[in-house]
Amino acid sequence: REQAIELLNKISETIDNQSSFLSKDLNNNNVYFQYEDIIVLIYKIMQIAPEPIIRIYWNNFDAEWNISAFNNTKKRLERSINK
Repeated sequence: REQAIELLNKISETIDNQSSFLSKDLNNNNVYFQYEDIIVLIYKIMQIAPEPIIRIYWNNFDAEWNISAFNNTKKRLERSINK
């Protein structure tokens, strides 16, 4: 639980801290970090979708969240832990 919350908080913080870079121009800007054996890629495609997209790579697992889905997942996890 603690690691899941830590990872989701790190993703949120990265989006907040890198928002100006991600929105810098019309190029496809991205940032990434590694959390244990998970690689997190955050990017924006300004011409298509100005909101961040979060991509998770772990072993053979490859998943993508739009920002709304990410925020919903984070809220649900926090609610389930705080019960």
